[in-house]
Amino acid sequence: MKQRLLSTIQNLSIRRKMTVLIMLICGIALVAASLAFVIREAHGIRAAEKEDLASLAEIIGTNSAAALMFNDSKAAQETLAALSAKSSIRAAYVLDGADHVFTSYLSATEVTKKFPFGILDASAPPAANHVALQRIRSEADRLLGLSGYFSIAKPVVWDGQKVGTVLLLSDTSVFINHLYSTLISTTVVLAGSFLLIYWLSSRLQRLISDPVLLLSDAMKRVSRKKDYSIRVVRETDDELGELMSGFNAMLEHIQLRDDQLEEVNRSLERRVAEAVAELRRKDQMLVQQNRQAAMGEMISNIAHQWRQPLNAVGGIIQNIQLSYESGHLNRENLEFEVREAMEAILYMSRTIDDFRNFFRPGKDKAVFSLNRVVAKSIELVGASLRNNGIAIDLEEDQEVSAVGYDNEYSQVLLNIINNAKDALLGHGGAAPRIHIRVFSDNGRSVVTIRDNGGGIPDSILPKIFDPYFTTKEPGKGTGIGLCMSKVIIEQNMGGKLTAGTVGDGAEFRIELSSVPAFNI
Repeated sequence: MKQRLLSTIQNLSIRRKMTVLIMLICGIALVAASLAFVIREAHGIRAAEKEDLASLAEIIGTNSAAALMFNDSKAAQETLAALSAKSSIRAAYVLDGADHVFTSYLSATEVTKKFPFGILDASAPPAANHVALQRIRSEADRLLGLSGYFSIAKPVVWDGQKVGTVLLLSDTSVFINHLYSTLISTTVVLAGSFLLIYWLSSRLQRLISDPVLLLSDAMKRVSRKKDYSIRVVRETDDELGELMSGFNAMLEHIQLRDDQLEEVNRSLERRVAEAVAELRRKDQMLVQQNRQAAMGEMISNIAHQWRQPLNAVGGIIQNIQLSYESGHLNRENLEFEVREAMEAILYMSRTIDDFRNFFRPGKDKAVFSLNRVVAKSIELVGASLRNNGIAIDLEEDQEVSAVGYDNEYSQVLLNIINNAKDALLGHGGAAPRIHIRVFSDNGRSVVTIRDNGGGIPDSILPKIFDPYFTTKEPGKGTGIGLCMSKVIIEQNMGGKLTAGTVGDGAEFRIELSSVPAFNI
């Protein structure tokens, strides 16, 4: 509500805003002064009522003292009966020294009402009456008294000693009438004051709003027409006049600055266009090189996968030829050899499908099993590793799942495994091995790929993910595989890819958001 009110005021025109602010400030001051006046009047009326009630209680106490001393309740009752002449008195009690009700009075219109100290009766124990009296005395100074009534308790003194108490209960009709009259007169004065404030503010605000509106109109014309020869006439020597002079001085410099800025903009546009074109060219080159590198890896792995089945097909063809030349080729032998050849050919066909699916990009993020993706990646490069005498083993702590693109994740694994293979072949150590571990760590799915190829030198470790950085011989590496892998894991999947040296080899660590395995 407060924010909406402030927003409404801020969106007003400056003329209306100044009028509203002047009326708001003056209105708050007037309302505060009127409220203070009404409260002061209320307390004054209350004090007068209390003083009258106290005087009446003292008179009744003086007239009832003898009746209390001689236990003449009838005389005390006659004294209280005289209160019927005062219509504002609704009830009265005379209590003896022990706070017993000695006599009481209720006005004719209030007999059936239950007053807040109706507990004061002859049958009540002194302790109960004493508690009621204490409550009445504690609330006697309130503005409206006890439950909307004025009350007062005065001691009855005889020969310097307290012999009883007089308790009076008066309605608030006189107080309310006086207060109502005060509120009406105050409201009338407030309404007249607000009208006067509005009339004055609507005229006085022009002293500030007119120069501001003149300046605003000049700014609009300059913005619309781009005419920097426009000037505003200074009419005052105050801050607004200084503002107009500053505006005129500013216009004198704008044309020069505008020409300079336009020349700078033209130069920047040329440089930005050149930089963008260069970045696009590099991006296209990076994508093309990465595609070519991936295709080269795919062809290499297909060649390794096909070597054995091609040898088998070649052997089958030779067997058919030898059987034919020796005269042992019959229908049964021919069908057997054809089946064997077809199985090898179908195996090669499935291999092509596997690699095609492997390089097909994912469209949407999805939950996938890291165990299955890692196993599939190992299957694709297993033949190549075995042909090069490299052992690869897999350690799985548990079924682990992740959120991302499974094919892109497989490409990252393939890049890292191929780099490990090249490092192992270049290192030339005994028993080359690649160890892959799949596990969960603090709600993250983790895959580590470790080799025993000598590790990554500290001098090149900070640069291994840089584009076009490679330690391989010319023509054997593009330097973009690890760069693209980091982009895939960290930018496309929101994960983390790090590298370091552990023991006698390098270790790459891939982390992704993990989900429970049963969600797969």
